[in-house]
Amino acid sequence: TGSAATVGKEATLTVEPGVTVEMGETLYVDGYLQAVGTPTHPITFTRSGGMEFSPGSRGRLEHVLIQQNTMRAIEAWGTDLEIRYSTISNNADGIHASASNVTIVQSTIASNIAGGVTNDAGSPPIIATNNWWGHASGPYHETLNPTGQGNQVSDNVDFVPWLTAPPTVPPPDKSGLLYGVTVATSGNPTQTVRYRYDALNRLSNLASSG
Repeated sequence: TGSAATVGKEATLTVEPGVTVEMGETLYVDGYLQAVGTPTHPITFTRSGGMEFSPGSRGRLEHVLIQQNTMRAIEAWGTDLEIRYSTISNNADGIHASASNVTIVQSTIASNIAGGVTNDAGSPPIIATNNWWGHASGPYHETLNPTGQGNQVSDNVDFVPWLTAPPTVPPPDKSGLLYGVTVATSGNPTQTVRYRYDALNRLSNLASSG
């Protein structure tokens, strides 16, 4: 805590589920930031100077909480950034993008003091559909949604449709996991298979008897 950190141009920083990052300063991303939590073990970035992505960098944020940061939560300069199932709230400001490819879906962007999402003129549109903006009326936009009472968005942000309630947490991915397995081969007794999963729904034990 207390000092800035940089993800180098050729480097990848992977943040594991359940981790809380409280730096006090900005996280600079020149390479690739991969922060993929789970519904039960989200990743939290808090009480820092937010994240700043430089040109050519990339980011993937899923099940991430970005809250209570003293500066803008995310600065995106010429980056590719994907945000899903995440919450960006109670920061000094939300997201600012310039010349970037940004997608934000099934997320909460609310209660950021200066605004929710800002995109510079001439930049690719930010895809920000199916998000919760803090109010059922959607985000405030001066002309496109002047009655919206949620966090404000700028021009060049595709925010329609929006969610009228906070997004529901998707069920854990069960692909590849085993359930109700019975093993029997000709001339051999039936085998009973016992298996156990850890807190992250990963197969942690597999044994058979019979």
